[in-house]
Amino acid sequence: MVNYYGDTIGERKENADAVENTKVFEKSKEIPTIQVSDLPNGNKILQVPQVTEFVNKYRQKFLEQYGKAYQKFTARKELQKEKLEARVDYVKKNILVDDYETKELLVPVSILSLGAFLTGRIITNPSNWGRKNLVLPSRNSLLGVLSTNFAVRLTLPLILSGYTFSKLLPVTWDRIVKISEHDLFPKPYVQQIKDIRQFYYEDGVKRIKKETCENVYRGCERGVHHVRKFIIDQIDKL
Repeated sequence: MVNYYGDTIGERKENADAVENTKVFEKSKEIPTIQVSDLPNGNKILQVPQVTEFVNKYRQKFLEQYGKAYQKFTARKELQKEKLEARVDYVKKNILVDDYETKELLVPVSILSLGAFLTGRIITNPSNWGRKNLVLPSRNSLLGVLSTNFAVRLTLPLILSGYTFSKLLPVTWDRIVKISEHDLFPKPYVQQIKDIRQFYYEDGVKRIKKETCENVYRGCERGVHHVRKFIIDQIDKL
């Protein structure tokens, strides 16, 4: 549409049909030009040099950042792979030293240990002792109260699982304990655990068990002796 008026209302612009190109092209230097390039196969490419330069600039920056990130990722991946391989070698050389246990018993015993752990969870679950039965509430037994307290719920599954593993894989379990004491836990903590084990298990439970077995054995010997003596006396009287 041709503007017959100037910037001021009521002012008629003379010679309106003549198009003034000064304002339109006064910044012609900023108007991009199109460059035509010929490819070897005969195709032509139309491109704007300013746009191509702009895109190439940010493309190079992106490629540089991508290359740095990829190098960091590759280096970290190789480092993690080396750490994993070192840990696997450490476990094979220090824990899985018995070929028979490793090849034949490790997988089934691990499954049995998991079953023992789940059994402990079932035993220590309060809902299995009627504590959450709202329809028919029942009185808790002493065994149920002892089996569902926090300490037992925390330790019994681990004890059952560890006991199963230690009895069926004695060599591997012994190596796990020694490696844990030597490399995993601090020495004062390990010594404290040994003292507690010595006091409660070696000098307590184990000693009482040994004394009980010896007393039962001696009682059986005395009983057998009295029976034999009674039989012999009865035979002599005949």
